[in-house]
Amino acid sequence: MAPVIREFQRTIAFDVDYVYRGSKFRTRMGRDPGNRLRIRISIAPAPME
Repeated sequence: MAPVIREFQRTIAFDVDYVYRGSKFRTRMGRDPGNRLRIRISIAPAPME
């Protein structure tokens, strides 16, 4: 008798590249976003030096 080894391949995340106002961004998502990506924008003051 010999042990049976089974391998399964499945997608665990999607690396998504997108451009917003001329800047490129990358995010990792748990599901396929399709052709469009909804993003949330928040504004924060720049840290003072």
